[in-house]
Amino acid sequence: MSTPRVASLFTRDRTTILHALNVVEDSREDPVFNRKLLQIEDFLSQSLHVFRPVQTGDAA
Repeated sequence: MSTPRVASLFTRDRTTILHALNVVEDSREDPVFNRKLLQIEDFLSQSLHVFRPVQTGDAA
């Protein structure tokens, strides 16, 4: 997802989103923070299948 799209969703400027991304990436150097973030990422990726629409019919 693009930073302008994320900014729009959170009603923020894209530079604010870029700053937040940099803060999070810098914080990943902390092993505890990184481990917690990995757990959140794993949870979200496992949960995504709940929100995906079921495809029906032929793919061809």
